[in-house]
Amino acid sequence: MVDPRIFICLARVEKETYDLYIKISNKTMDTYISLMLKFIGYDTFKHSLIFTELAKMHGLEKEEVSNDVCINVLGTFYRDSRMLLNNLSEFVEKKQTLSGKELRSILEKLIPYEDNLSEEYFVGLVTLIFSRSIEEPSKAIKNLLNLIHEDEERHGNLLKKVVGKIPE
Repeated sequence: MVDPRIFICLARVEKETYDLYIKISNKTMDTYISLMLKFIGYDTFKHSLIFTELAKMHGLEKEEVSNDVCINVLGTFYRDSRMLLNNLSEFVEKKQTLSGKELRSILEKLIPYEDNLSEEYFVGLVTLIFSRSIEEPSKAIKNLLNLIHEDEERHGNLLKKVVGKIPE
């Protein structure tokens, strides 16, 4: 059975990812790129809400899970994700607007990050599939994780397209 605290941890990562996408989009002068980043951000916020609801289904609230627990549950993925998001967020906050070079650099860091998120959800999905208790709620969770996994793959692909639109 999957440790339900994972949902709180993933909700945090998704919320911080959403915040970053919105910050980046607000500092981007190209309206197409800004819109694409907002699209990814809103999708990411949806994931945060879903994970928060899954945690509530298991009787958990955000305050009940420390960062140390999240590192134990998700391993270095959690720590590395939070560090990347924090570093990028601090960089973006210091800028009035992002140059094409800065935007490209940020998005090129977010592409492997989105790929890692997708992989984390795929691993979670596989864990649920092979767990002993395949009850109806677990099937619903598997379906949600699969949808989120597909979203994360799409986010990575969209970021690659956006990077291709940034002038050198």
